[in-house]
Amino acid sequence: MLSVFIQCVNAPGLGVLQYLVMEREFTAVIEKRGRWYVTFVQEIPGVNTQGRTLAEARRNLKEALSLILEANRKLAARDLKVPLPL
Repeated sequence: MLSVFIQCVNAPGLGVLQYLVMEREFTAVIEKRGRWYVTFVQEIPGVNTQGRTLAEARRNLKEALSLILEANRKLAARDLKVPLPL
């Protein structure tokens, strides 16, 4: 499971922002191809990686998922013109 920060307006008109932590599960697909493990997350395009061992592939996939979610969060904040939490 990975923690994801979700932004919502607590009091419309007052401009007060509240940051919530939401737990979310994603489906990891892991395939052995030759000497490599190839992995991807079904629900989010672009989250894919590989590793020589199963443990390495899992670590790499978790990092790739974190990077994609962070990039998507920043893009959404920019498009909606809302400040990011510090």
